[in-house]
Amino acid sequence: MTKISSTLVGAVLALSSVAMGAAAPVSKVTTSVESQMKRVGAGGGAFCYAVENGTVQGYNQDKPVRIASVMKLLTTFWAVELLGPNYRFTTRIYIQPSNKEMHIAGSRDPFLDRQRLFLLLADLNRLGYKQMNRITADQNVRFDLQTLDFLRIPRYAETEAHAGTSLAAQDIKAKLTDAFNTAGWSHDRKNLYISLAKHSLSPKLPAGVQFKAAAVDVVPGNPLAGKPGVLVYEIKSAPIKMYLKEMNIRSINPLADEMFATLGGPNAFRSFMKAKEGMGTEFSGVFTGSGLPTHGVRHDTTVSCSTVVRLIRRMDLDLESKYHSDLSDVMMISGVDTPTGATFSDNSRSLIVKTGTLTAGGARAKNLAGVEETDAGEVYFGIFLQGPRANSGNVRSVLSRMMMNFRAKRIAHGPLNFDSLDSEMQMKPVGGSSSGSPTLRKL
Repeated sequence: MTKISSTLVGAVLALSSVAMGAAAPVSKVTTSVESQMKRVGAGGGAFCYAVENGTVQGYNQDKPVRIASVMKLLTTFWAVELLGPNYRFTTRIYIQPSNKEMHIAGSRDPFLDRQRLFLLLADLNRLGYKQMNRITADQNVRFDLQTLDFLRIPRYAETEAHAGTSLAAQDIKAKLTDAFNTAGWSHDRKNLYISLAKHSLSPKLPAGVQFKAAAVDVVPGNPLAGKPGVLVYEIKSAPIKMYLKEMNIRSINPLADEMFATLGGPNAFRSFMKAKEGMGTEFSGVFTGSGLPTHGVRHDTTVSCSTVVRLIRRMDLDLESKYHSDLSDVMMISGVDTPTGATFSDNSRSLIVKTGTLTAGGARAKNLAGVEETDAGEVYFGIFLQGPRANSGNVRSVLSRMMMNFRAKRIAHGPLNFDSLDSEMQMKPVGGSSSGSPTLRKL
């Protein structure tokens, strides 16, 4: 993306949400888009936009609307602001070799999947460990063999409805028991490991792994704390920007819900937005990180268009000013990041966007929000069609009407190359090398 100057960054960040929402004359863009929305029977929705650091304006811009999976951008915003795009979740591994016991201390890392399990087992074997008398884990271990199956199975999560708040202890125990007993692995999992090992480069996985755990338990604390001879290791996730971008490209609901829960859930989200952004009641309609309605009584996520656009712009500016990055590192570039399963594609290659769709009766919604790169600079926008006329054709017609007012520029950015494993994710001793030597720090 063409970068906004540091002067404009400072100017925008200095604006309060009240000032950013100041009244402005109705623009030609707003008039033409409003006309198109009404023409296609979607006048009950909302549209808004802002050119670089200009005022957010539009049609029904402050009306709460069902944003559906556009909520994933707010989850992304929270993760970027709280942790930074390069943050890696860290899980501690405690081993007492004399008793062959191991404890896993989690950090609510939502990305512990089967590929990282393969790497962990390979590293344990490399350090000489092939069996344990007992493995324990605390309830901050969010282990799920299928967390990242969207990398192999397009739109995997569309049939899932994760609450994103907790996994039962017995569920964690069952998953870990299965994971750490390789003799019982299914034929498919064994073949998946063989395939991953064959194509892995750095780190290079061995041709096979072996492990056996006689007992597995989920415990409230660390049973190895204070015991002699305990060695401490850690494993890390990939940078969260990788997961966030894949989550937004394919609209993966479980990832969004688990990330949202890891960051603290809806009350923590509202408190953060009030303290950091000065936004109070704007998020009373937020319940999950994915935008899916919660279980039981239906609660669709509702937020105004103007709020969404302000946060997209703020995220872009913060990514640039703090991390020398931009939205293309955490969102889909349409026409570039469009593998099978991507939720939107546009040949202009000038859009960085997130879709949002609801198909249930009167709660129907078809939304699109993000930024267009133009000769006039970044145009941040949100299109929220609500009701029976909310469909892909109509949202594209409204988008086309908006884009007619600007000259699009292609974004010079290649597609995401997601590294499911990298050398930083390997098991390493805390404060030492990865050799597994006796100099490792003891608990």
